[in-house]
Amino acid sequence: MRYTLLFLAFCLTATLAVAQEEMDMEAMMAMTQPDEKHEFLHAFVGEWDYQSTMWPAPGAPPIESEGTANIEMNLGGRYLMGTHTGNMMGMPFEGRAVTGYDKASGRYLSTWIDNFGTGIMMFEGQVEDGKLVLVANYDNPMTGVTEEHKMVQWAEGDTYTMEYYATPEGGEETLSMRIVSTRAGD
Repeated sequence: MRYTLLFLAFCLTATLAVAQEEMDMEAMMAMTQPDEKHEFLHAFVGEWDYQSTMWPAPGAPPIESEGTANIEMNLGGRYLMGTHTGNMMGMPFEGRAVTGYDKASGRYLSTWIDNFGTGIMMFEGQVEDGKLVLVANYDNPMTGVTEEHKMVQWAEGDTYTMEYYATPEGGEETLSMRIVSTRAGD
């Protein structure tokens, strides 16, 4: 009788373990699937022509440039990936962005690289009032000072706007760049 009870307890434990493993697998699979947070990023998908205005320092005259961006969802709708090309300060410019929503951390994450530096900017943030607000700490190679950078992006119809703010350590936040993009061909 004792062995029968031990055997039944073992079978029940094994059955519960298998059921738990199946539930864990289902939860894991649900965490790998894009959802409405990823759907938010679809507004930025497209071929864009952009006009950029950059203020290199507070009160400095603006520097204007233009370019194009090709932005698409990749890897099954999980990541927004963009290639940006143009001319900035009289030099060819090329940059790449990858943005996604990390369901495990509950944050939007984004990286930025370009041919004007060797660093990788890593942003994180949330959607606030219909705008994607991402923040990064960045070691400015020109000044050697760590700055907080905030990128605010939103799309309305065929217009996509990005504003970029910098806050030097101990300083005040200032608008340093605004990019207004319109769908190519519009």
